[in-house]
Amino acid sequence: MKTSIILIAALILNTTLLLAEPVSDLLKSISVWPFVILEILLFVGYYLNLTLRDFRKVTKPDFTNLKIFVVKGSKEIKTDTRS
Repeated sequence: MKTSIILIAALILNTTLLLAEPVSDLLKSISVWPFVILEILLFVGYYLNLTLRDFRKVTKPDFTNLKIFVVKGSKEIKTDTRS
């Protein structure tokens, strides 16, 4: 299984390298900096997504075992409904 993953990764990298030369010839007139900035923004967005997702999991309150209003006494609760 590990060998097949390595081979698939090598094939993808090789295909990328084969396609990189013609694409670079087509894009010579385009500046690289917008793509670099976009890549940085994507990494920052990915990091923020992971951080906020983990933060949301950690801070989610669990009230299943919380028993604040436990009243010991008679089972009947009398209410006064005067208008």
